[in-house]
Amino acid sequence: MIRSVVKLSRAATTVARAARLGPTTTTRFPPLSSPPLRLLHEGVNSQSANPVALQMIDYALSLATSQKSDESNAQAMLVLEQCLVSQSSETQDSVTQNSKGMVLLAMSSLLSSRGNYDEAMEKLQMIQDLTQSTLGVRVVAMEALIGLNLELGRDDTSSVLANKCLELLGRDSPEGSGRDFEVANARTIAVKGLVELVLGNLESGTCKNITGLIFILFFPV
Repeated sequence: MIRSVVKLSRAATTVARAARLGPTTTTRFPPLSSPPLRLLHEGVNSQSANPVALQMIDYALSLATSQKSDESNAQAMLVLEQCLVSQSSETQDSVTQNSKGMVLLAMSSLLSSRGNYDEAMEKLQMIQDLTQSTLGVRVVAMEALIGLNLELGRDDTSSVLANKCLELLGRDSPEGSGRDFEVANARTIAVKGLVELVLGNLESGTCKNITGLIFILFFPV
């Protein structure tokens, strides 16, 4: 049973490693591979973000992953910083804030890939201030924040964040009647159950009957 818990807990690091580029400092769990752009684009429908911003994000992450050097990483961060500035107009509608959120997610991924965990988590926390962004963007950011804390062995902090993620879902539930809300709800329940498993709360109602859901969300084929 303990082995199962450890194995499941590693799934959370997939979130934090959404765009991992190479070796990092020693952390709690060994690295897991994950498609670099999948989680960034799961957070928001492409029609709900600025297409130019999405292209810049793709370019920056491709630049960083193709060369895997300090120089390419710095260049990628510069591209993302320029992209973030371009989305800082006075008009802060949903599309603009979704775009900003995805830029911050990409920046967090690059920072964490180099072991800059504090800065990476700071970028993720900034996304929660984008109140006009879609629920999916904020849930993915919270999920990544939980993943980083689990990876660093901060289980109690991860538990607090998982509860905040549930609260976030509750606050936005009036708007949630479509597919996006269903996906965000499933991811939130799964990550909450994952944290409970890591904490050893195997009898928690959140843990029961979600093992398959966890693997579907965090280990897609």
